[in-house]
Amino acid sequence: MVPKPAVSEIPQFGMWVGFLYIVYFIALYVWATSFGNILHEVVNRYVPDALEKEESLRYFYYFGRDNIIRWSLASIIIFYPIFVLIHLLIERLKINRSEVINIRARKILIYITLVGTLLIACYQLVKFVYAFLDGSMSTRTVSHFGVTLTIAVLIFVFYVFQVRKDRGNA
Repeated sequence: MVPKPAVSEIPQFGMWVGFLYIVYFIALYVWATSFGNILHEVVNRYVPDALEKEESLRYFYYFGRDNIIRWSLASIIIFYPIFVLIHLLIERLKINRSEVINIRARKILIYITLVGTLLIACYQLVKFVYAFLDGSMSTRTVSHFGVTLTIAVLIFVFYVFQVRKDRGNA
């Protein structure tokens, strides 16, 4: 009799857990983008730009952009509770069945998030260096850079630690 090769058990879950992870990451993306939009509008309104020619044009341009803030606030009001609720559901699932962290959909979404946030951070660094070389560096440029880079780096670091934690459990 020939012994069967050792096959690692792959936990089988319904599509429900994959669905939860997909909605969870979509909610994260919408929330982060909306939060960033609000912070960028705050920078546009309250951080002076020495390179801007006419103060009256600045006032007219940004006063008419309240819809961006309203849209972003509406998105946060809807998607942040969804994000938190699904996070709590997933944490409860992890307590009952710890193998939930090993499903393929979660790993793929984490790595997509890592690649996306890394690309956003690199793009912001390129824009920052370009503005420096172009001579168009201003307080507003630095503020926008800081907002986007902070959000991207925080998300990136959180999920890098998730990957490291997962590897420790494996």
